[in-house]
Amino acid sequence: MKTLLLTLLLALPLAQACESAPSEAPSKLPNIIFIMADDLGYNHLSCYGQKRLTTPHIDALAAKGIRFTDAYAGCTVCGPSRSSLMTGLHSGHIPYKVNKAIVDITDSTPTVAEMLKKAGYRNGAFGKWGIGGQGSGQTPLDRGFDTFYGMLDQGHGHRHYPSFLIKNNRKDPLPNKTMGSRGNTSSNPADRKLHTHDAFTVAALDFIGDQKRKPAQPFFCYLAFTLPHTEIIANDTTINTPEFDAEKWPETYTADTVSHIRQPQPRRHFGAEIRMLDNSVGAIMKKLDELGIRENTLVIFTSDNGGQLKKVWGSAPSTYFQANGILRGGKTDCYEGGLRVPMIVYWPQRSPQGTVSKLPTYFADFLPTVCDLTGQKPPQDIDGLSILPTLTGNAGNQAQHEFLFWSHQAKRLDHAVRSGPWKAVKRGNNPIELYNLDIDISEQNDVAKKHPDIASEMENIISQEYTPDLKHPGPSAKSPVYPQFNE
Repeated sequence: MKTLLLTLLLALPLAQACESAPSEAPSKLPNIIFIMADDLGYNHLSCYGQKRLTTPHIDALAAKGIRFTDAYAGCTVCGPSRSSLMTGLHSGHIPYKVNKAIVDITDSTPTVAEMLKKAGYRNGAFGKWGIGGQGSGQTPLDRGFDTFYGMLDQGHGHRHYPSFLIKNNRKDPLPNKTMGSRGNTSSNPADRKLHTHDAFTVAALDFIGDQKRKPAQPFFCYLAFTLPHTEIIANDTTINTPEFDAEKWPETYTADTVSHIRQPQPRRHFGAEIRMLDNSVGAIMKKLDELGIRENTLVIFTSDNGGQLKKVWGSAPSTYFQANGILRGGKTDCYEGGLRVPMIVYWPQRSPQGTVSKLPTYFADFLPTVCDLTGQKPPQDIDGLSILPTLTGNAGNQAQHEFLFWSHQAKRLDHAVRSGPWKAVKRGNNPIELYNLDIDISEQNDVAKKHPDIASEMENIISQEYTPDLKHPGPSAKSPVYPQFNE
C-alpha cells in the first residue's frame, strides 16, 4: 500500500487541479493540517515572488485562502522556533535557547497537541520534532501525539537518506546504506533507496486516510518536513524529470562539508527539493478530496525560520533563488530574513478566499488559536494571541500584539522586537538597532539615534521579556540513544 501511495505521490503532475469533491457532513470541529518546511525562505515560493521556479500546489492554497505577508517564525533557528510553536511561548521564555541537537520544551504550558487531545482530536506528527529526544520525557508521544514517524533530533534531520527513522520512539530501519560513524548519506547512488521526505509524506497520507474510519473524530496532522534544509539532495524521481535536466541548471559552486553529501549540483537539487515540497502539498490536497473532507479541514503552510545563507550549507542555491528576497539576512539572523516566513492558511467556507493579510503574527499564536477554535480557555502566561478572527474573515475583531519578541543564543545572545512598524535588533553587546519596516523593510537605515525614546523602550522590552534560565526541563544530555549530530 505504501509503495502504491509513494508511486502516486511522485507521479503527481505539477499543475494538477485541486478542486474539492462533495464532502460528507462536516463534524463540529475541523481537521487541522499544519505543514512546516525547514529553512524555506520568504521568497522561495512563487506566490511570494520566486522567479526561478513555480510552486503551483502551494500557490493554489494562497489563491483560495489567506496569504500572510507579516508572519514570523518562533525563532531564527529550528529548535527554539518549534518550541514556540508547540507551547505558545516566545523564544525568550522557552527553557533552552541554544540550537543544539536536542532542545527541550517546557512543562509549564501544555502543547498544541495536548490541548487538541482534550478537545477529542487524534494527533499525528511526521518529520522532524527537534525539541525532545529519547529519554527526555519530551517526545511527541510524551506531549500529546498519538503517533510519530520521523526524526526526534535535528542532527538526524540533516540526512535525507539515513539508515533508520523513529516510529513511536523505536528505531524503524530504512533500506538505505549510510557511510561512517555519523550515519552520513552514501555517495553511492545504489545505497540511496528512500528519501525521508517521501517517507514522511506517505506516513502522513496514511494517517489522514485512516481518519475515514473515524469520521466522528477530528484529526491534527503536524507534518514537519526537513526540506529544503541541508543536505542538498533530491530524490531520483524528481531530479530526473525534464524540469531538472542538468543542462538547464548551470552550477558555479559545490556544497561540501564533512556532515553532508558532497553536492556539485546544489542549484539543481535545491530546486528539485522545492518541487518535492510542492508535490507533497498537492498529494495531501488530493487525499482530502478523495476522502471528501477538504471542506472541513484547516490547512496551514509555513516554514520554521528564514532561508539558509551559510556558504558551506548552500548559499549558492539560496543566493540563486534569492531565498529571502529583499529581506536582510537569513537563518540565525534576527533581521527580517531570519524571522519573517511565508504563511498560507486555507480553510474552505471559513477563510476568505484569495486575500492577503498584513497582520503581524508568529508561531506563539498557534496554540491560543487552537484553543479559540476548540472552545477552550488558553493556558495562563503564554505569549501568543488567537488569530481565529482573521482566519474566519473577522479581521475587525482581531486583537493585535503590543509587540513580538525573539531571542536566539549561539556564540552571542541576540534579540529582536517588533512593535507596529518598528523593529529593533540587539546583537550581543552591540548597540541596539532600530528600523521602520513601513519604509525600510530591508533594514538598511538604522534610526536608533533619531528616535532614542523608541530605542529605549525596545531595550526595556528586551530586559523584561528575556528569561535567561528556566528550571524545567534542562537539555536531555543522555538522549537520544542513537548517534547525535550537531547543527
